[in-house]
Amino acid sequence: MQTMIVCWDTETTGLPTTDKRPSKNNLQDFSQCHIVQLSAIRLDDDGREVATFNRIIKPEWYTSMPPMAESVHGVSFERAMSTGSSFDEVFADFIEFCGETKVFLAYNSQYDERMVGCELIRRNKVDDMRWFKKHEFTCVYKMYQAVECRRSGKLTVVYRAYFDEDFEGAHDALADARATARVYFHLKTLPPRKLSKIPVKLVKISASDVADAITRGFGDPQELVKEYWKKFSPQTFTGVTREDRVKRIVATHHMLRKVLDHARGFKARNASELKEGLLEYERVIHLATTSEEDAKFLKAFVKSLVSINYGKKKDDKRRRQSYALDVCNIHGTQYRIVGMPGDVRDGILFVEKRRTTKLRYEVHESEEIQCRVYMELVGVKQVCLVEKFEDQQRSYLIEHSLERWSDILVGLHNFCSYFHCALSNRA
Repeated sequence: MQTMIVCWDTETTGLPTTDKRPSKNNLQDFSQCHIVQLSAIRLDDDGREVATFNRIIKPEWYTSMPPMAESVHGVSFERAMSTGSSFDEVFADFIEFCGETKVFLAYNSQYDERMVGCELIRRNKVDDMRWFKKHEFTCVYKMYQAVECRRSGKLTVVYRAYFDEDFEGAHDALADARATARVYFHLKTLPPRKLSKIPVKLVKISASDVADAITRGFGDPQELVKEYWKKFSPQTFTGVTREDRVKRIVATHHMLRKVLDHARGFKARNASELKEGLLEYERVIHLATTSEEDAKFLKAFVKSLVSINYGKKKDDKRRRQSYALDVCNIHGTQYRIVGMPGDVRDGILFVEKRRTTKLRYEVHESEEIQCRVYMELVGVKQVCLVEKFEDQQRSYLIEHSLERWSDILVGLHNFCSYFHCALSNRA
């Protein structure tokens, strides 16, 4: 008997204001999120479509369709009211449609999971939530990120890249589910990476780069690949890094060179000074560049540079101990994490983050990953992350988690494998 797979998708009214999963305590962060369309296809193991589910949900908790949302999925408030059914009815039918299926596929699955979660919590559907959570959720977007080592990739863009064509009805939940299924089976059939010996004995991965490397940070892992490639095997590197592009841009005007030199050494004393400095840099860049694209790129680079400098703790690096942790060895090349985490007091590692505009009142996933890497480097079980803005501060205690660390390691192994494969093809 073949195992059935359900590939599903939702269209909604808007986005939550938090990255956390919904709960009774944070439903206010999901107040703009309501499912408009719930669609799915049921597939056999060979990817053949055997059944479809496609329903519009009648508005119950909102009185108009946000224009931005309607422009994406094309479902008006009037259409939802006239053709939709109640969420309770639709979800009951969805449960029946799924039957004994255990595997749920979606593109950016976590988003759809959270949307269903907030609808169920909103209605206190305890049994339905229990049924929903028992399934195995596979994110095709994360599969794509791992295979291609990329931080972002819209379904429409990925579909065109793989199949050299667009799919009809993009952003209709049923059309998106079908496109997702095709991408999933394509990814499953890709051959394994070819790895061979490369002329590099040791690759040191900065602890602060790990989140980007595993596609969970703000930076592009493809840029990281290029930067590390140029650093550790310059004789085989033929690409262009961000630094290379910056050098090309600033070479066009002496004022741009002055901006970059000043920005590299600029350490703002407070957030106001940081803001003033950035405004002045942007003013000069705007006047001295002839290309809007170059101006935008250089402004972003300089902003990142001075923000990182501002965020660094005011201490002497020479007093901080350097740590290292081996990740893996591929055909004789050792991959190793390195970093200087900070102070350990009473068995707790303290990590400080200076905010540029305000306290965030939460730990971003990239910061959590960095703290967990530090935890493993130093060998402690707890990290206290302290965020500061002017005279305000807030602390967060992050406990050791073998499950979370294992997840990070899987991502790191994938990055190392991707990097090694890229160099193997040039060796």
